[in-house]
Amino acid sequence: MSNLHYRYFYYLVAINMLSNVVAYIPKILIENRLDGSVMAIGVASVLGFSLLFWHVKLIAKFPNKTILEIMEGRINMPVTVVVSFLYGLLWLVAGLVTVVAFSTITKRFINPEIPEEGIAALFLILVCAGALLESKRVLYMLEVVLVLNLPFLVLLFIKAYANNYFQWDAVRTVLTHYADIPSWYTLSAAAYTISGFINIMIFNSGFKELKPKFIYLVPLVAIANLFTTLMVPIGFHGVDGVEDYNYIWITTSDALRFEFGFVERVVFVFLLIYISISLMSVIIHWHVAVEFFKSHLPKIKKNNKPRIQYVIVLVFSGITILVIHYFNENTILILTKLWLSLLIPFGLLANILLTYLVRKEHKKI
Repeated sequence: MSNLHYRYFYYLVAINMLSNVVAYIPKILIENRLDGSVMAIGVASVLGFSLLFWHVKLIAKFPNKTILEIMEGRINMPVTVVVSFLYGLLWLVAGLVTVVAFSTITKRFINPEIPEEGIAALFLILVCAGALLESKRVLYMLEVVLVLNLPFLVLLFIKAYANNYFQWDAVRTVLTHYADIPSWYTLSAAAYTISGFINIMIFNSGFKELKPKFIYLVPLVAIANLFTTLMVPIGFHGVDGVEDYNYIWITTSDALRFEFGFVERVVFVFLLIYISISLMSVIIHWHVAVEFFKSHLPKIKKNNKPRIQYVIVLVFSGITILVIHYFNENTILILTKLWLSLLIPFGLLANILLTYLVRKEHKKI
């Protein structure tokens, strides 16, 4: 039985914390900066951590098993199929909206000459290749991406806070709205930062003893992450000016300079780093989605090797290209808000399901 180090669990949480900075989460939080975003940061961090802690305690009782293997023989097949389909669909959409967002960002800020469908196709080749790897290899790749990118991002965030043009008065103005009750969409957007624990439903196959140390630091890191996501753009653009941009963090990064660095304008390096982080996030989401879907689809084989996963990622890619072609940005944002609004219920559902499975296992004993 294999046993990965607990740091890989934190990588799954960290990739969500980092990938939330650029695309839709900042937009939703900034839209509601004077109407509940501040409270949402605290509530979502505590709520998300509660679900995470509960989930880890439960799934650790089934070492080296995915949720699919845990359900096998313990739950009726129709229920297993429905659960697999719903979580597979949830993570399909998670990857889809990220690819769409970064195709738009790449076209707008890097190369306006290439159509979004073409950019997405290039991204999808990398994503599909990564999503088809074994779970352990996906985690190893995740480690490389984080180790290479995280130091620069930490430096960038520190430099942003230390910038002479950072308006702390604007931050204080937003903080005065700490008592405003957030909407469900705002709370759900903030909760995304800790929702990476849901991926462990599949990646638990690599953990013999899932006992992550320092787990109580997670909500503190989540609060710091969400505070930075919301407040750094406000500090640079002001309480009112911050709402004038669709991708506020791209504009914010362009306000920073590394005077003695090999690249003075931060925005280009920032874009490259966040493209790599976001594509890694999509690889994880689609790897999980593929595992859920393929478990109940016909076993297509060639030379005695299963091929159904290739069909699944091709379907995922086709759906993504169609969404880019036919949907506009506002429609994608609405889809993203609907998807985000399901994260907390699906996290709770996963924990209720695991609680039932643990009790059923104890009754057998």
